[in-house]
Amino acid sequence: MAYAILRIFAIVANALPRVTAIRLGELMGMAIGPLARKDTQLMRQNLRMSLRRPPTVHRCWADLGRRFVEFLCASQTIESITVEASTQAIFDEAMLNQHGVLVATAHIGHWELMAAALARRGY
Repeated sequence: MAYAILRIFAIVANALPRVTAIRLGELMGMAIGPLARKDTQLMRQNLRMSLRRPPTVHRCWADLGRRFVEFLCASQTIESITVEASTQAIFDEAMLNQHGVLVATAHIGHWELMAAALARRGY
C-alpha cells in the first residue's frame, strides 16, 4: 500500500512543472512535521546543539519535503544539469589518461545528483 501511494505521488510529481512539484514537496514536508512530534522534538534539540543560529524545524521539514520530490524527479533533474565545456574537458582528459578526478562541491541542495548526472554522461 505504501509503495502504491509513493508511486502515485512520484507520477504526479513528475507530471507537474518542476517548480510546482518542489513546492508541493515543501508543503508535504511542512504537513508531516507536526505529525512527527518525536522527530520534530529531536530535530529541534539537535539543531540547537549544533548550530549557533539554527533554522526553524518548520524550514527543515519543508527542505526535507523538497529533497524528497527532487529525488522522485531525479531523472528529470539529472537531464537538466549542465557541465561547462572547460569542466567536461578536464573529465575527458582524465578518462583518456585513465586517471580519476576528485570533485569538490559545496554541500548545497541535492549535490548527489551531480554524480548521477556525470555517471549518465559516461564519467
